[in-house]
Amino acid sequence: MPDYHNAEQTSLDAVGEHERFLLHNKREISTELVNLSKKPDILTAYFNAGSEFILTAVLGVLNERGLVVLDVGPDDAITQRAIGSGKLVCTTRSNGVPVKFTCTQLRLAKFQGQPAIAAAIPDSLFRLQRREYFRVQVPRIHSPSLLVQLADERELALKVLDLGLGGLCLVDTEGGFRPNLLEQYHRCRLSLPEYGDLQVDIQIRNEGQYRHGKELLPRYGASFLSLGAQENMQLQRYLYQLQTLVTNNG
Repeated sequence: MPDYHNAEQTSLDAVGEHERFLLHNKREISTELVNLSKKPDILTAYFNAGSEFILTAVLGVLNERGLVVLDVGPDDAITQRAIGSGKLVCTTRSNGVPVKFTCTQLRLAKFQGQPAIAAAIPDSLFRLQRREYFRVQVPRIHSPSLLVQLADERELALKVLDLGLGGLCLVDTEGGFRPNLLEQYHRCRLSLPEYGDLQVDIQIRNEGQYRHGKELLPRYGASFLSLGAQENMQLQRYLYQLQTLVTNNG
């Protein structure tokens, strides 16, 4: 049973509108909703242009019927007004990460014998996945690589250790990569196994060493200077796949 007594309201303004962090893939949206139902996370569901809200939670996802099921919340009268409004804008913070989605086609229903709100699975879902929230260690086999062009026009392949939407960690396994801090490299090719190649610009932010067996290899932290909408979406899906594999194997 969701703990509404100790729940805090999530502000509508707590989740910004960043198009590049929107999920549109139905399977990914469904997975996010299922994850919200596991604790469950308390949602603040706004209606009537944000002038009213109810506290609710995701109870389940019925993919075969295209439905997400929400709790009716602690106040029946407000729940009725919420359903009558026809649209709920739901916000929460899941593990500190802002999440936001809109539910439509609302109706009163039963779920596991209890009153509930049925709604259509959203067409999109916002989940902020900035680097400080979302950083993934890549697999050792079939790992991504970054191809950079040096000043003398030679190309050098760097191994990617971990990856996020804000940047990546690189290891020089071939030798010959000697960047200065804050040096920029443009038109690099980031190869994501099974997801294709991305053209990215990077800036070196820190350096260190990586132990590979008995050998110490140069390690560099780099940030992306900019990512286009298409590149961001492609990278986001790759990271999401890796995160799902880690969660399932954990």
